[in-house]
Amino acid sequence: MHIELLTSILPPPALNILSRGVSLLCVVVCGVLAWKGLDLVLLNIERTDYDVRAFFVPKWILTIVFPISFTLNGDRVWPLCGGP
Repeated sequence: MHIELLTSILPPPALNILSRGVSLLCVVVCGVLAWKGLDLVLLNIERTDYDVRAFFVPKWILTIVFPISFTLNGDRVWPLCGGP
């Protein structure tokens, strides 16, 4: 996703730098959210929390999707940063 007004006036080298910078920011945000999601899962395991709305399902089963999905999302965006 990009803003046409800004991208139409930028020269190609600046556009390339801007695109990689935005992608790197997305990877960093995904990394932080994956890390905090893992922290939440480990906290739920440590406390043995249960979700009473879902028939007493352990909360870690419901929250394990956060670190997995944000890690996979960051992995998908990483090549746009110029990484391997």
